[in-house]
Amino acid sequence: MTGFRTKTLAKIIAEGPPDSATDSYGVILHLGAGAGRYLPAYLSTKVPRVVICEADPTHVTALRRTAKGDPRVEILDVAVTDQTGPTILHRLSLSEGSGLRTHTGLKELYPGLRSLGETTVEGINVSTLLSQTQLPHPGILILDGRGEESTILEQLAVADRLQDFSDVILPLPSLSLYEGTQSGEVLRGWLKTQGYQLVSEDLSDPDLPDVHFRLNPATIQLNALRDTLKETKGTLSETRETLSTTQDALSTAQDEQAKSATAAKSSAAEQATTITALRDELTRAQGQRELRIADLHDLQARYAALVTAKDTQDRFLTGLVADLDQALAMLAAVPDREENTEAAATETAGDTA
Repeated sequence: MTGFRTKTLAKIIAEGPPDSATDSYGVILHLGAGAGRYLPAYLSTKVPRVVICEADPTHVTALRRTAKGDPRVEILDVAVTDQTGPTILHRLSLSEGSGLRTHTGLKELYPGLRSLGETTVEGINVSTLLSQTQLPHPGILILDGRGEESTILEQLAVADRLQDFSDVILPLPSLSLYEGTQSGEVLRGWLKTQGYQLVSEDLSDPDLPDVHFRLNPATIQLNALRDTLKETKGTLSETRETLSTTQDALSTAQDEQAKSATAAKSSAAEQATTITALRDELTRAQGQRELRIADLHDLQARYAALVTAKDTQDRFLTGLVADLDQALAMLAAVPDREENTEAAATETAGDTA
């Protein structure tokens, strides 16, 4: 496996990045570098930066010793995972198999594998790692995640930084070696969906083959076109649905408008009929009013005539009363004369005697 990676790295450097504006790589990033057996190969290239992450304290010491203070090398004693903070490293008798997960499948490959206990190490997620290191691109990613491969690659994809690495070298075991991880075939298929194609693989250990994937710009463009086509189809489908909904709404609105127009016509006809009836009623009322005015004038004339007749009768009655009073006075005076006449007669008779 060591020879495969060394030869592959040399070939990658010689060919340069695929379809890139530059003909050289900016960084080699090795996650889970172990004791550093590949570090001399990295330093033999002209890549300006080599960033190494390793959680096992013993390996970190060996790495620093191998680097010999080379300014191109940055060694971070961290475990790259999905969370930042203290985490547990399960140490094994096969030191390069030590990881953050329980080594369930690894026991099948190495029956004599023994646990050497646990060590607390510092964990760091991909987002924090990228922020701290400010990695240039294009780069080469060498991934010995010991069960964290899927987590790391998916975080890079989510951060839209996976394609900063033109080449990816990693082991793809035939079975799941750590608890909660996927088989190599699943990860192989996932990398293809991200625009990577298989370039070469080392099958000297069929249970743990080392694989080199290279970013294929044509595949990326094809995937982008497929995504665009899918989005376009989705948009077209939504547009059709919107158009259908709009047409239904328009048809409903037209039906409602027709109903409203019919109702308006009917209402207008009813209103016209009502207006005509009201006009007829007004004409009749005006005619009746004129008749009542004529009757009122007639009554007023008759009333005036009656008043005149009453005045005449009142004057006549007044005259009658005056005549009656005079007659009564005359009647009242008649007895007085008779008495005076009788008295005079008596007196005359006495004188004669």
